[in-house]
Amino acid sequence: MKKLNILTYVVLACLLVVTAIGFDGKVNAKPKNDPENNGVPAFGVMKKNYVAWWEEKAKHDEYAKEQWETFNQLNEGQKNKFLKAILDGKTTREALDKWADKSLPQNEVVPVGDSGVYVKATSKWLDKKGKAIKNVRAASELPDGSYYYRYERDLGYIIGDHELNTSKVHVTVFATVKDGEIQADNATGGHSNINPFLEIRDGVSSSFTQGDRAVGNQPFEVVASAFGFIDMDFLSRSLNLYSYIDKSSGTAGGWAEFEEIF
Repeated sequence: MKKLNILTYVVLACLLVVTAIGFDGKVNAKPKNDPENNGVPAFGVMKKNYVAWWEEKAKHDEYAKEQWETFNQLNEGQKNKFLKAILDGKTTREALDKWADKSLPQNEVVPVGDSGVYVKATSKWLDKKGKAIKNVRAASELPDGSYYYRYERDLGYIIGDHELNTSKVHVTVFATVKDGEIQADNATGGHSNINPFLEIRDGVSSSFTQGDRAVGNQPFEVVASAFGFIDMDFLSRSLNLYSYIDKSSGTAGGWAEFEEIF
């Protein structure tokens, strides 16, 4: 997956600032309480530039394209509700804090506030062809062979009957099962993101066998964009995502570790 370039966010921020402030130094945006601004300062300017950036990104990024197609299924009121939420840095910060919760339950949508924002941790067994394996109770039940276990954390918005995913990070551990034993072979991970307040950078993935566990790790750096750091109150966080298969307990899953850098 292509990494987002922070220069893109700098350009987006500059466009917003230059358009919102006239040459005489006065803010051109309407007052915060103006209903056309949806309660967000300079909402019209932010909306116009973010939508233009997203539409352009969708031309070469499959994830952005999928979400763009969902966005265009919304009516105008729903679009504004989504844009109001995603263009509010404080809302993003609240969602990011919840996203970092180590105890986030798996395969369950967890709402954040009342604007439709949610976070979710998902996981699934996969066979060597990438197909999901159902009803696996223990690694010892698997025939000898190679398997995957993928763990993912999502951040998105539920608007009406539609779901818009805006940030996604994942790690997959590749393991070999033989004679009831398990060995970690490899790990891969990556991210997708269309949140204008965040940039996500991939680190180098790794895998290791620890006792009866095959573990995969994918490090990330979550960076506040040039436009978003003021509202979100941080510049950078490290994120380590782990996926594991535990042979002795017959369970598999994952967890995340966040650390604020500055």
